[in-house]
Amino acid sequence: MRLIYSLKEHCPKMSLVSTNHKGGNNQGITIPGIYHNPLGILNKIGLGRIEVVLDKYIYFPSPRIRYIKAAQKKLAKIIQCDIDQGCRVCIFNSLPHHDLGLVGLYLKKKFPSIKWIVDWRDLWSYDEKYFRSFAPIYRDKLICFEREIFDNCDLNVTTNDFAREVLITEYNIPADKVISIEHAFSREDIEYQSDGTSNAKYKSGNVINIGFLGSMSKSPKVSAIKVLGAIKSVKMSGIDVVLNVYGDDEAETRAIINRSFSDVAVLHNRRSHKESLKKVACSDFLLLALEDLPNCHIINLAKLPHYLILGKPILAMVPDKSFVANVIRETNTGFVIPPDENAVKKMVDILRKYKGSGICLKIKEDVVERYSWARISQKWIDTINSICFD
Repeated sequence: MRLIYSLKEHCPKMSLVSTNHKGGNNQGITIPGIYHNPLGILNKIGLGRIEVVLDKYIYFPSPRIRYIKAAQKKLAKIIQCDIDQGCRVCIFNSLPHHDLGLVGLYLKKKFPSIKWIVDWRDLWSYDEKYFRSFAPIYRDKLICFEREIFDNCDLNVTTNDFAREVLITEYNIPADKVISIEHAFSREDIEYQSDGTSNAKYKSGNVINIGFLGSMSKSPKVSAIKVLGAIKSVKMSGIDVVLNVYGDDEAETRAIINRSFSDVAVLHNRRSHKESLKKVACSDFLLLALEDLPNCHIINLAKLPHYLILGKPILAMVPDKSFVANVIRETNTGFVIPPDENAVKKMVDILRKYKGSGICLKIKEDVVERYSWARISQKWIDTINSICFD
């Protein structure tokens, strides 16, 4: 198996792989430089917001389109060479970014014999945030583009069975062209190891620390104001609590906390993923948050598998009938708190119990292990082999 191309500088989520049973050396391919964006001058003179707006109306599906043509030409030559030598070629796209779909679609049409796997991290038209981020004049075009990818790829990969069912029932994708492969945790990323039991005890006078990893400002999927408001209501009930946010460098989040929630939340400086995991593992509880929206029911949060192995009780403010809620229940790693009018009361009850008798969770380690990279990587290997050598 030989790595042909990985666009790490611009989009690290794309790789093209050529499989040759005779073997081969790893080889990186350099793609010619992209075309300069003439609107960049606006950013240099302090008009960056105007540049962003104009980019949406000039470039489809994004300003990254400026390097797509060069990538297509370069890769077409390489793939043609591989095919001439009898290699089996498989293209793997992880989307978004949307523009990467153009590379895969072009190559699949040019070389119908190659195999194309599309890994849908987010379903474009099913995700309001992504769909509304496109200029209105491009939204119909985006849906057509998305449909063209569905119709031409050999296999669609979703992050969970909930999302897989949506592709089958709402997008009419044949069941044999959709599989689910979950996000994974890597034990190399953490230093804290769970012993399978969470039995934390509250010490009189201690502040209860709740950890949150990642960005809180992801409207409409996650509302920082709503989450912070819930934490503030918990504190007003008489429970001394603070929310520690790691991995969020959004100016919007900082402004919200500084304006109204500095007494209940701390936005820590951005760290590496490994360092953030180490810090958040020191919390008494870990917090997940999703609004009760159709797209949120099928989301598999990238932080979820890492939370599972930190051994701390998870407060999952997520829709009751969602993939995330299902994982929390099946692993017995925490508590599902639907984001409704009763969310604060349920959180208060959990924290009061913690202050009284502690929290004892018998984590199902065998179920947690399903989300390890050792298991998930084997799924990927089996999937690529089944597509390339069927």
